[in-house]
Amino acid sequence: MLFLKKKSFKMLIFAAFACLTTVILSIQLFYVMRANNKLVENFETNYFAKVVISDTSALVDKFFESIESTVNILSSNFSGSDITKHEQLKFLFLNCLKEIKQSVSVALSFKDGTFFEAKLIEGQTHFRDADNGMLPNYVRFAFRSIEHIENSKMLRDRWQYLSDDLICVTMEEVPVARNMSKSGWYITAELRKEAVWFDPIIQNKEIEIVLSRPVGYCNDATAVGVIAVTLAASKVNEILKNAIPSENSVAYLISQKDEIISSSSDFQNIQTDGRDVEIVQSTESNDKILTAASRALTKIGNGRTTFTVNGVGYIAAIQELKTIPFSLLVIIPRDDFVSIVSKTNYNVMIVTIIIFILSVIAIILLAHRFSNPIRELCMTADSISKFSNNEYIAPPKSEIAEIAKLSDDMDVLNMSRTIFAKYSPVELIAKLVEQRKYPEIGGETKKITILFTDIANFSTLSENLPAEYLILHLSEYLEALTDELVKQHGTIDKYIGDAIMAVWGAQEPDHEQIVNACNAAFNCQSRLRKLEKTWAPLGKPSLPTRIGIHTGQAIVGNVGSPNRMNFTTIGDIVNIASRLESANKFYGTKIIVSEDIANEAKGRILFRIIDRIAVKGKNTAINIYEPLCTTDDTDSETYYKQIELSAKSKEAFELYQMQEFARALERYERIVQLFPNVLTSVEPVIKRCRSYVRETPENFDGVFYMDSK
Repeated sequence: MLFLKKKSFKMLIFAAFACLTTVILSIQLFYVMRANNKLVENFETNYFAKVVISDTSALVDKFFESIESTVNILSSNFSGSDITKHEQLKFLFLNCLKEIKQSVSVALSFKDGTFFEAKLIEGQTHFRDADNGMLPNYVRFAFRSIEHIENSKMLRDRWQYLSDDLICVTMEEVPVARNMSKSGWYITAELRKEAVWFDPIIQNKEIEIVLSRPVGYCNDATAVGVIAVTLAASKVNEILKNAIPSENSVAYLISQKDEIISSSSDFQNIQTDGRDVEIVQSTESNDKILTAASRALTKIGNGRTTFTVNGVGYIAAIQELKTIPFSLLVIIPRDDFVSIVSKTNYNVMIVTIIIFILSVIAIILLAHRFSNPIRELCMTADSISKFSNNEYIAPPKSEIAEIAKLSDDMDVLNMSRTIFAKYSPVELIAKLVEQRKYPEIGGETKKITILFTDIANFSTLSENLPAEYLILHLSEYLEALTDELVKQHGTIDKYIGDAIMAVWGAQEPDHEQIVNACNAAFNCQSRLRKLEKTWAPLGKPSLPTRIGIHTGQAIVGNVGSPNRMNFTTIGDIVNIASRLESANKFYGTKIIVSEDIANEAKGRILFRIIDRIAVKGKNTAINIYEPLCTTDDTDSETYYKQIELSAKSKEAFELYQMQEFARALERYERIVQLFPNVLTSVEPVIKRCRSYVRETPENFDGVFYMDSK
């Protein structure tokens, strides 16, 4: 003990752990260097050839086996008596396209020329409707049926274009081009009487792979038809990405003609030579590493090789796949496996743990009495720095005077932190503390999303209620809405009386900020409906709330004086979001968002267009929308009605903008008949249409200029 009193606590801890660290690092360094040297010597001859290429090929084979199994199951479902039931085939094939995300089409052809096919057409501009116009951008599938006209030997070729929900958007009939039973995939599968994978082909500058199989055998063992699934090689890339053995590895799917069908990287496997489009061959590509690997494998004539490009060593191996007549080529940098071999890491960990335990036993006997109180104080300080009351750890009680005083100071510090956090955004304070940065006057331009809420007729309500009662009722309301906004990663910028201003993307990047803001608006309205059910029996008044949302560039930062400042958002989008919230009063809606919100949340949120307005104080016009629901809410009974409302609103508004006021009026009145609850929101446009039908205004620009906030 005399030795301990002569030395400071800091020196004791430093000396003990310095010795401990030296021992651990010395032994670990020696072992790792020896193990890695041995690994480099044995890697090429053992691990890669026996494990990596075989495991990677097995994963890719498993994918193609699943595709073949799906085709086998499809073919087993058909017989000569029920094989041409149109609707059953349509939904079976379309759902098959949804399940097999790599598929482009599923087709079924018969000897008599009857043909059924479901195709994925999303993003393919060569598909057009009967008037040779572009299809709506929400059309995702096409279902083609070539069938005999009733009581006739003539064939009819009909195309149906469907949305992602398998709802028919439009259809057309075209002349029958050819008998699909003359196609190569039909004839080959019929002759071989089994599932057949074909060489890749190029369709519309995309590489496709076809698998066909005969179905519905008759008594004479003749196939009634052939079913075929076409895969997009570009979508097989994801399978290869999941199969590669290391982060820097690259896998290539190669045909028997040495063509690069697919790759786990961004390799461009299609090249244009004049008017011809062809698939790149592995030995002729612009990728130096791929070319070197292919030529080396071709030269030595076996399944693996090593080579160097620009001073970097690589290992390459190729193996034929069992399911499909293609080969898998894998190229791996040597360093990938030398640094991450799990067995070496495991052994190093075991040796390190053993040495650490032996060393800690010795040091813990000396430092236990001194280190425990300080460790607990560190935990208390750490919990305070996280700005979360739920994680606060009470400081230790100690007989040592200095530690007891520090414990009391920690309690006071935690109380100060808790009080301060009530008045400022906790996220902002935590970020400044984490960065060890003092707040300064200034800001930066960011893309953010603003949400404003306000209670309708709150001034009238406040005049009729005692102040104490109003504060309690308003506090319960603000707490509920704040909870929903924070759950969707929003930051409360400020409370303005009964109003709330929330921001997304101001402090940290938020790539989902627009969808989060819309979801927050939905959740706030839902929460209020639940609260009103509990308020009504207690005689508490309801608090109908209007919400406006806008997104764009704004200045985010600290404003004020060096001694007193506020973190806030400044910019035109703040005013627009506030005006959109106010516009709800004119249109009788609860949530209004800007066109920027609707465009960026398209596909995630379903909207209906309301009007094109210029808010007070602005000459720039914007389209305003009402969010209806999320596209994940497909199980809702009203979901498809909301789709109909959105589509009809768009159609009516486009007619209004084209000054076809009579037709627009007819559409809007029909909307009101089908959806009476939207009367208030469309009534302003209906009144304008009625007025403009009698007398078309001069210089019509389709904009309604708001004259109030």
